Order: sequence, then structure tokens, then C-alpha cells
Amino acid sequence: MKKYAYCNCIYINNNKTDTTYLDSKFQLSDKSENLFLDLGEISDTESAKIRKFTEKQTKDLANIESSYHSETGTSNTITADCFNFYESKALDSYIKEIVNGKKSK
Repeated sequence: MKKYAYCNCIYINNNKTDTTYLDSKFQLSDKSENLFLDLGEISDTESAKIRKFTEKQTKDLANIESSYHSETGTSNTITADCFNFYESKALDSYIKEIVNGKKSK
């Protein structure tokens, strides 16, 4: 579930910074999110909850200006910021809530 949230964070925030992100052949062929859904046996309801939580927790990542130089003139640290989100206590706690809710059913 955490890996799914991580992939979703990257997708959400890169899409905010680059409207052509979804047009790239790489993005269209990358099915990591699907893999994590299957491996984690994540239901549609759970994936919707995780996406909503991820969007709320990481909504400002695309707006953070990076101090690192890029040949294009703009740069970001979305992948690193999403990894920090992946390792966060907030995500750990939220995933535990989902898992515990799943076990009690």
C-alpha cells in the first residue's frame, strides 16, 4: 500500500508540473501502480482512499522550487519528496488504519 502511495505521489505531482507527463510513452507504459495494486491486494475503495490521502498530504510538492540547476531552467525534487512521504509517520499511520480496518471485517 505504501509503494502504491509512493507511485501515486510521483504521478500526481509530476502531472501538476508537466501537462505532457501523461503523453510520454514511458508514463503510458509504466504499470507500477497496477503492480502494487495487485501485489498488495488493494481494493478499489482502498486505492481511492490512498489516492485521496496522498493528494492531501503532498498537494504542495509540485510548488516547491528546487535550488538545483536544470538545463531546462526548471527543476524539482518530486521523486525525493515523494520518497520522504513514503517513509513518513503520517503514511505509516494511515496505512495501518486501512490494514486494521481490513482485518476487523
